[in-house]
Amino acid sequence: MDHAKQYAHGKMKCRISAIGLVIGLCITCSVEAELKPINETSLANITGQAGLTLEIDMRLDIGEISYRDEGYFALEDFAWGGADRTGNTGVTGNFENWKMVIDIAGDSESLAYGFSELDQYHREVNSPDSAWDTAILVNDDEQTYSEGDLVIHNTSTQLFDGTRYDRDSDSDVALPGGPTTLPGDSFSETMDDWRNSAPFAIKIGAVKLHDSSYTIGSKTTDGTTLMSNFNAEVLTGPLDIIIQNRGNGSTNGIPDSKIIISDYFEISDLSATFDFLALSISGFKLHNRRGDTTGLNMNRGLDGIAGTADDVATESFGFAHAKWYMAAAPSFSKGIQIAGALKGDIDMPEIYVGGTSIGSVFITDMLIESKMNIRGH
Repeated sequence: MDHAKQYAHGKMKCRISAIGLVIGLCITCSVEAELKPINETSLANITGQAGLTLEIDMRLDIGEISYRDEGYFALEDFAWGGADRTGNTGVTGNFENWKMVIDIAGDSESLAYGFSELDQYHREVNSPDSAWDTAILVNDDEQTYSEGDLVIHNTSTQLFDGTRYDRDSDSDVALPGGPTTLPGDSFSETMDDWRNSAPFAIKIGAVKLHDSSYTIGSKTTDGTTLMSNFNAEVLTGPLDIIIQNRGNGSTNGIPDSKIIISDYFEISDLSATFDFLALSISGFKLHNRRGDTTGLNMNRGLDGIAGTADDVATESFGFAHAKWYMAAAPSFSKGIQIAGALKGDIDMPEIYVGGTSIGSVFITDMLIESKMNIRGH
């Protein structure tokens, strides 16, 4: 067999476009791969070093999603795509400027995680201010994985475009100095730029309950409208998805193999009407800018060793942080096990009951921890 003709790929780019989904999602991809001939010795050294990078450009529209038991639960006119950055909360265009870096880890391989890439960007700044120096001491570390773990690190394709999100006007504004491909000297401006790099929006026309006579897809006004006119815009931070390769057992009631998700995000604007309660909200925000601004991760401290006294909680850099896992529950409880936590602050500046304002609510240092097993009956 002629091994001189073997090839390895270094990077894959994928553009994804979605128009609709009824039961299956139709996706169109075009793929470019760089190929070069390598010998058998070189091929043996590829494991754990190569990976895939998918660059995503996508919009999703769904007319209705219905769940049937005795009656129906229906979600109407769902859209997910780019965020409207002109002061109008809603979906405009495609979600873009987003990439997924996919690796199957080697034994004790370290890969980017959370905000660990800030260490790299810090080295590229000409004259970093003191806030930069502080930030890199309290950001996420690269994570070390076991052989066979599937690791998906998600972040913006282009982090820095010279604009930031303005909370007061719900729009993009230019940063001093204009567009740049590298972080500026000011850490706060760098993070403002990062926060604004890949926003997305979600729209839901209505959520309804129907009886057993409902005709699927008809969107009739019969039944009870639980919620309507839901619109939200979300600023994206790093998203990490890890599928652990640890066998089918469990330890202390926690599955050894599971999907772990760590997500930094900010809901920059949300509005909705809860019709059956005569309640509506607008200007809702979920972030982590007040009080304790740390996230749910820990770093390895100055000694570089996890679990020692100098470890500190990592910064969330203004993003709310959700961290959770999902797996098949241990055999004694069956079903699906989901557990995790959410940390952040909430702003609800506009709350109306029966069309009359009842004031504002602000929550600081909220921490929600939960664990549940889900099974059929």
